[in-house]
Amino acid sequence: MPDAAEWTKRLPTLTGVRVRLREPRSRDARLLHQIIQRDEVSRFVSAPPSSAADVARFISLARRRRRVGEWIVYTVFPAGDASRPVGLIQVRKLSDDLSLGEWGFCFEPGQGWFVEAAELLLEFVFETVGLHRLEARVVVENKAAARALVALGANIDGRLHEAFRRHGRYWDQQLWSILADDWRRVRAMGRRSPCNRRLRGRRGLGAGRVLPDHSYCFNPAVQFNTTVNGTEALGPTGAIRRNRFPSAVTSPTIVPGGV
Repeated sequence: MPDAAEWTKRLPTLTGVRVRLREPRSRDARLLHQIIQRDEVSRFVSAPPSSAADVARFISLARRRRRVGEWIVYTVFPAGDASRPVGLIQVRKLSDDLSLGEWGFCFEPGQGWFVEAAELLLEFVFETVGLHRLEARVVVENKAAARALVALGANIDGRLHEAFRRHGRYWDQQLWSILADDWRRVRAMGRRSPCNRRLRGRRGLGAGRVLPDHSYCFNPAVQFNTTVNGTEALGPTGAIRRNRFPSAVTSPTIVPGGV
């Protein structure tokens, strides 16, 4: 496993049985933009990227943010096809010591890529980067994203009333979190899909079920940032605003909203 500080110089490639994760490259922009523009993916996104050029600018920004230890962004591919991206995952830090992070993702719908890609990403951020807590904000109506997070051992920490604006209305979000110790416990039990007992009033992990294929999409999904006159600009975001980081899809400000 790479040294914890090495990832700021170059992200390691993460390889599973069905998927492979590597740092985005500019040539990924066109196909990633096609995924983000799908109705199933963009419906919970506050401001999807308007063009492949916007996604390319986001990829360039992601590398700069990685070098200073603020962002981790991966493009997801089928294990045997490095020419066709099927998703994007982003983690951004919420604390100076990198113990707290927030993540988002958007994936090609219907193929079941998400769970294995997320497992590889969680292994990396908890065991190599050293995160203690990873959180996400999901529109309450986004049931597919909720099921995906439950499968990974996430817990609901609360409800954020009218925290996200989309399609001319405000939507409630749920705040989800995964702790490193919970992730390690799930892994040690050998359970791929723990249930979320907090849904029944208490925190804990238990036996679960394997997820069917879904298109997971939540906001913030990916933080796309564009620039205005050479300055990084803040774009619309479906997440609660934090002044620590420029953000635009939980966003170039673009916000792909989920998987």
